[in-house]
Amino acid sequence: MSESPVRKNKSQQVNPKSSYLPFVAVVLVAVILAMLILVTRDDPSGPEVFGSDLSQKVLSKARPLVAQQQYAGAIALMEAYVKSSPDDTAVRPLLAEAQMEAGLTEQAEHTVDDVLVRAPLMARALWLKALLVERRGGEAMSMFSKAAEGPDASAEMWVGFGLRLLSGGDTSQARLWLDRAREGGIEDARTLGPLGQLALNEMRYDAAEELLSKALKTAPDNARIWAMLAEAQIKAGKVAQAARTLDQAIEQHPTEIVLLLQAATVACDLKRYDQARSYLELAERAPGYSPDESRVRAIAGRISTEESQP
Repeated sequence: MSESPVRKNKSQQVNPKSSYLPFVAVVLVAVILAMLILVTRDDPSGPEVFGSDLSQKVLSKARPLVAQQQYAGAIALMEAYVKSSPDDTAVRPLLAEAQMEAGLTEQAEHTVDDVLVRAPLMARALWLKALLVERRGGEAMSMFSKAAEGPDASAEMWVGFGLRLLSGGDTSQARLWLDRAREGGIEDARTLGPLGQLALNEMRYDAAEELLSKALKTAPDNARIWAMLAEAQIKAGKVAQAARTLDQAIEQHPTEIVLLLQAATVACDLKRYDQARSYLELAERAPGYSPDESRVRAIAGRISTEESQP
């Protein structure tokens, strides 16, 4: 039996709504692709869209803003990306750092916790969490340790962990982590200075002199390292060399009381009493000098005593 012409015509008709579906799908895909190929605007007030490998493009825009302390712009940029990529773990650590620097501690905690839910062993996230706990006055060393021991830990973390161990009195472990940081490429005052201090405390004066001299090449404006280097030379019996070191140091730090008093002491050792008095006078005029400074009185008394001797 043949099909009814009316029924046949109805079966051949196209649903008007269904004819729009392919068009709508094409438009949506085009919009999404357009958003993905655009890049962020130079204006840090907010992100527009991001290109291929989105997280890296966001980071390349955000890092300079954070370095320039333009935290609001960096945060707005990264937060917009994170909202569109809720499973991201690449951008969130830098976002947390920016939030911390901007004083947005609660937001930073939330951001770090989000990372740790997705990547519980990420060293950078653990390190940031430890920093936040430390800021609150909590015990964070176990978390710092876990971060530093992670397979993706950085040499920067090893330095930070080593310095915390050193400040806590654990010198043997501190040395291990600082040496590890040196092996990881941080061969500057951050590692060499503390290792030089350890050598000085252990009376390994030649080793201290070598480490501190190297440290000064990377941080010539560090008055503390100058003072430790001079102390190592003095204790090694290299008094004339210490005098030259202190002359160089005082050229850069003419009002640093510690250096001036060290120089006065060395001048006394070399029986240069007029020079010693000159250093004392400079110390007395330096900002932060206290009239109750016992070291000044002790050096002045020494000058008087030694000059009166035949």
